[in-house]
Amino acid sequence: LWGIISANGQKPEVAGEAGVNSQILAQKPDVYLQLIAGMQQRGLYYASLAHLDAFEARWPGRADATLLRANAQRESGQTEAAKTLYGKLLDGPLAARGYHGLGLIAVRAGNFEEGSASLNRAAALAPTDAAILGDQGYAFLMLGKFDEARMALFKAAELDDGNKLIGANLALLMVLSGKPEQAQELMQRYSLEPR
Repeated sequence: LWGIISANGQKPEVAGEAGVNSQILAQKPDVYLQLIAGMQQRGLYYASLAHLDAFEARWPGRADATLLRANAQRESGQTEAAKTLYGKLLDGPLAARGYHGLGLIAVRAGNFEEGSASLNRAAALAPTDAAILGDQGYAFLMLGKFDEARMALFKAAELDDGNKLIGANLALLMVLSGKPEQAQELMQRYSLEPR
């Protein structure tokens, strides 16, 4: 969680890494969703699913909770369930996130054309989202579309200058474009370790 402080200036009590203080969260669904998103940022996808079950019992039908559940399912190997939930988001305000999730699933499965199509839709709906642009650029790289990859990745890098994943994709672009010196400079700039 990103610094939630109680009235006495202390962070909420935590039962284990993913615990929550039910009194603090009792009337604050948005704070609870932030906590769940924080769990996912730390890779606690199964814990986040347990908390999403608790959240859904109290505040059913929220699209932002559906997105978090889809993300957790995607990252915990439940891809078909995740696809279903992402599909439910495509006609609402979180459509860009839905297309992004579908794109990630397809790209991870090696379906780069399908993934690129979904990521292109996501980028059209959220043209300043660095994470979407970075993933779109990666999909373009895998399809050998270096000019399109360059455009997406440079946009992403300028929108989120310190993002190591975007930096790694930029370095890969330089390697595949026959510019190893620029790739090395990018690896140093983003503090990336050679593999």
